[in-house]
Amino acid sequence: MIGNATGLGERRLVAIGICEILAGIALWFTGVRMNRDVDRRLLDPKTGQEVVVRRRHTLFWIPMQYWAPVLALIGLIVLFNGIRQ
Repeated sequence: MIGNATGLGERRLVAIGICEILAGIALWFTGVRMNRDVDRRLLDPKTGQEVVVRRRHTLFWIPMQYWAPVLALIGLIVLFNGIRQ
């Protein structure tokens, strides 16, 4: 039904697989950019101690860029299953 609505027919798995691979590539670069090592050093006025604030963008405690190979692998599996059909 979805394949007929999009005009892809039986090759919708190929299109989904390609899109997942491209999303994995985009996620890698986005995750690397979001998790750059740009630390902010702040001074606590009460104690005089230095506090380091780091940017961490994670999903289930795993940095975002490391989800990219997982997404690309799922895309490859879907792509090859679509080609086999």
